[in-house]
Amino acid sequence: MRTPIIGLSGGLGNQLFQIARGLALADNVILDVDTSGKQTRKSSDVLEFKLPPQINASGFKRASVLRSIYNGCLGRSTKKDLFSSLISPCYRFSFKLLFYVFNKRVVSVLQTRGIGFHESTIPRRPYLIGYFQTCTWAESARVFNILFQLTPKRVSAELQTAIKAISTMRAIALHIRLGDYLQEKDFGNLQESYYQKALEKIDKDWINRSIWIFSDDIQLAKERLANIARRAKSVTWVESIDNSTAQTWFLMRHASDFVIANSTFSWWAAFLRMDQQGIVCAPYPWFREIESPVNITPKSWMQEQSFPGSIFQVS
Repeated sequence: MRTPIIGLSGGLGNQLFQIARGLALADNVILDVDTSGKQTRKSSDVLEFKLPPQINASGFKRASVLRSIYNGCLGRSTKKDLFSSLISPCYRFSFKLLFYVFNKRVVSVLQTRGIGFHESTIPRRPYLIGYFQTCTWAESARVFNILFQLTPKRVSAELQTAIKAISTMRAIALHIRLGDYLQEKDFGNLQESYYQKALEKIDKDWINRSIWIFSDDIQLAKERLANIARRAKSVTWVESIDNSTAQTWFLMRHASDFVIANSTFSWWAAFLRMDQQGIVCAPYPWFREIESPVNITPKSWMQEQSFPGSIFQVS
């Protein structure tokens, strides 16, 4: 197989799933990660890390335009409907032509259906586009070992101090995703009842543990998790370390145990946790109104019911 290319989209968690899929394909070759169109802070999250030698960050001309079309029109489709059946062949041909015109490199587009695991035939020169939210490829020993090496390019004094604190406290990391999720009815916002039951599953004596709560909206998180904050012996609130997504995520990896949100950000922090003996509890179903990605939760993780009343709830 020629060097595969993976097109990045979304925030850090999505980008790591995309890279994991690419690494699973690039067994004996370097993976090209297409960072074209990555001008915003959020979309360049993975570039805040020292990338291992198996990953090459490259910028390909015009590729980001058609990736955006995919993510907007086809990326979240969970079934092969008439629209995607008609537009997909045209999309693949247009991308292949445009990519060659601007980059003088022949590729064949491999686009996924839905956001999770999806079986597909792999072309010889693949350019992968999709979300790939599944533990299927991440659990490969080679992929895991490569991604476990990820370290932020900048390690601030604030991060060093926080790592020392969270590591010595035997802390439980709890992640509540708010921000953009407040506008995503299909994804669903996890309630305090989920977090409290998940904490009890991890440790019945959780109130005497140090709880580090990570969120993109600390004020709202304090309102929504008021009972947990009141009962816990020690609570540390974390919104950002040195205004860096990479450093904040890297800090989360140093917790002892994890209660994650239905978010790829905390999924990867838990998956690549420094102490692999740590306990992880994840929500099930992953989303409220749409089907969970296939194989999103490793079998070794605990699960707690997330959305009572959802058609995808635990039976």
